[in-house]
Amino acid sequence: GLSNLAFCSTNTKVIEFSSKPMSKICDVYWKISSYVNLDYYYFECDIDKPLNAKPELDNFIVDINKFSRVLDIAGM
Repeated sequence: GLSNLAFCSTNTKVIEFSSKPMSKICDVYWKISSYVNLDYYYFECDIDKPLNAKPELDNFIVDINKFSRVLDIAGM
């Protein structure tokens, strides 16, 4: 994931999925996307309960209607 951004073509569309509420926002994907001129978008998802000790193991619940709007905004 993260290191692959450095090798994407200019203007590649990147959509980052993240859980909400975020206790700590990590802007690394945005920074790398900006540095190599990628078209970055952020999408917040609800998470399935119970929460895991490691947030990366949480199951995302994706609202298809909201995600569809992100795709429209991204021109996809």
